[in-house]
Amino acid sequence: MKSLIKLKDLSVTFPSQKLPVLKNISLEIKEGDRFLLVGRSGIGKSTLLYLLADIIPAMIYAEIKGSIIRRDFNTAIVMQNPPSQMVTPSVEQEIAFALENRGLPRKIIRKKVDNALITTGIFNLKYNKPYELSGGEMQKVSLAAAIASEPDLLLLDEPTSFLDGESADNLVKLLKFVAAKTAIVVIEHKTELFLKYIRKVLFINPLGNLIHYENGLTDNSLISELKENFRTENEIPLYKQKHKYGKGKEAHLPLLKVRNLSFSYDGKKKVLKNINTDMYKGETVVLMGPNGSGKTTFLENIAGFYKQTKNNVSLNEKKLDKYSRKELYSNLSYLPQNPEYFFMYQTVREEINSIEKYNSTKKILDNPENLLFENYAGKLDQSPFNLSEGEKRRFTLDLSLYENKTVFLVDEPTYGLDYISYHKIIEIFLR
Repeated sequence: MKSLIKLKDLSVTFPSQKLPVLKNISLEIKEGDRFLLVGRSGIGKSTLLYLLADIIPAMIYAEIKGSIIRRDFNTAIVMQNPPSQMVTPSVEQEIAFALENRGLPRKIIRKKVDNALITTGIFNLKYNKPYELSGGEMQKVSLAAAIASEPDLLLLDEPTSFLDGESADNLVKLLKFVAAKTAIVVIEHKTELFLKYIRKVLFINPLGNLIHYENGLTDNSLISELKENFRTENEIPLYKQKHKYGKGKEAHLPLLKVRNLSFSYDGKKKVLKNINTDMYKGETVVLMGPNGSGKTTFLENIAGFYKQTKNNVSLNEKKLDKYSRKELYSNLSYLPQNPEYFFMYQTVREEINSIEKYNSTKKILDNPENLLFENYAGKLDQSPFNLSEGEKRRFTLDLSLYENKTVFLVDEPTYGLDYISYHKIIEIFLR
């Protein structure tokens, strides 16, 4: 098989950092190669993918030492944060975009777009606007666009992060049928999905070095190295709340009460239909459902985002339309699916200061053992937008949990998290 790209003794350092993110990386990718790229959140996995895609240094500046030998080839990348890739007004145009840039005839483009939509199971979304889609649906659109371009190198950065279980399984099955000559590199914390299919594993260790394993989980040294970071069905512990219900349940007083909640974005198709439910103090409630079923819409409604449904939701026996904005959000916190929507300031330090000014007795960094984001000292003067996706999620969770409000609504809390952080956040929720 022909070589597509070869990295030799490559180190990458960003302007805002003193130490390199990646150190002395050597890697050759040939036609038909399949790699699973693993390592702790924030360790540099996405940086390596951006190097392979030539996003670094073409679009993101970094100091690079070492050599890159790159053949002329077609690359497609599915990024970890789906909204960041949406650039056109419709799903159909999104998938056609790269094909149009290659100057393909319109008839061929239409055929490739339809094939990609059918293959990824989203033909029904063909004429939808990207901003109308759920995170999982946007992730499928990005994947469809990548597959339609028939790349020589397909790069997938946590492609299942917003997918439901069935869709994630379908993605793995789909990759088995990608052209044999197409090289694939997948970053994924849910390693059990891909290890049955991909034998070659690349591990970025805490020092920023790249270690190659050719035989997947049959390699004992890999099992030993990654035992704490692998997330498999057999290794996830069964969590139980210490108290099934809080005192509110015993007193028959729901903290949150939803009555006859229906919602539509366009006044025609209902996303939510006549929902009735109670939630009690002390409960941890998990909201489940397939991609596009309305989970985020439901959270936004009980967070009081939509004027027309505030009368259908009560907090402490008081309907949301009777609360002032300040009063409501002093009791309720909402963390969106995309952590970037949470940021308002230019540095991590400023984000922390903006939250701490409302609490003079306690500081976020006072108890580092309770924090999900472990490396604040080296990141305080960085832009929060420059953190890795996993770091962004851990940082926003730390800020939200610090506020300690009566109701905490969080959309996809484990997005971008490795197994250690995943384990820790569940323990925090169930305290």
